[in-house]
Amino acid sequence: MPEPEKKRDPNQPLPKDGPKKASFGVRLLKMLILGVFLLVVGTMTAYSREIGSWPWSWQQNDWQGYLFFVKLKAQDVQDRVEAIDWDHVKTTITGKTKQLWSDAPGVVEKIERKLGVKKDAPAQPGAPPQTPPGELGPEHKLALEAMREGITHYRKSPDDPAEVAAAKKKFEEASSHFEKALKETNDDKAKADIAQELSDCNKYLEDCRAREKP
Repeated sequence: MPEPEKKRDPNQPLPKDGPKKASFGVRLLKMLILGVFLLVVGTMTAYSREIGSWPWSWQQNDWQGYLFFVKLKAQDVQDRVEAIDWDHVKTTITGKTKQLWSDAPGVVEKIERKLGVKKDAPAQPGAPPQTPPGELGPEHKLALEAMREGITHYRKSPDDPAEVAAAKKKFEEASSHFEKALKETNDDKAKADIAQELSDCNKYLEDCRAREKP
């Protein structure tokens, strides 16, 4: 005889059909992780092409350069998304400030090439061989690193007075190192390069000092 059908206990919850669906929060977390992963891969690929070597062969300077590269890219994206309205910024702005602000990415690129963080693109076939950058003295290297940090703050300074002060401090530090670097080399070409870098640094420093005045 067939067994009698068991009646469902009305006090028990109804069974759920099929596998449980992931919550919206879990799906969002997975999407964020994927987005971060793709962003890291994309920036590492772009930086690898710029310096001519892949991440598995990077040295300490390359990793430091990558982190700074990501920082600059983030700043560039922010600048594009939040286009600076020069007529409504929160700090004192002059025509000189606008020019220095626009020139800053190019100055950083030159600094990174001298520091060895960013390498030159491979020469085209038939082109004359590129002259490798000379070895930097300790003070010269410190000066370039400080100036690079100063420019990072300077690029954020139009809408943040605190960034003007931070940039001024780094430019003062860089200027002092540049002056010492002039004394640590006897090479005329190196002295000329350092003197030009000191002049460029002081332009940013003077602008920061002028913008700090009430």
